[in-house]
Amino acid sequence: MPLADLDYDRLSRFHLAGGHIHSIALNAAFMAADADTEVSLPLVLEAVRREFVKLERPVNPAEFKTDSINGASHHALSEV
Repeated sequence: MPLADLDYDRLSRFHLAGGHIHSIALNAAFMAADADTEVSLPLVLEAVRREFVKLERPVNPAEFKTDSINGASHHALSEV
């Protein structure tokens, strides 16, 4: 699976256990495969956001904002 540059420092701020990180990685890979693209920061952030929703953790939209989609500022891909 192709992998885009990821901001590991930013991702490490989410403070998640290994099992949740595993789930996020798998979900981001599935989303990338479905979109026929590489695993990118916006996809990983969307997977993190979905994991937060599953865990009933508060979702701060600013944490999921990225400038890497079409050169404009956007939130991670979708709302669940």
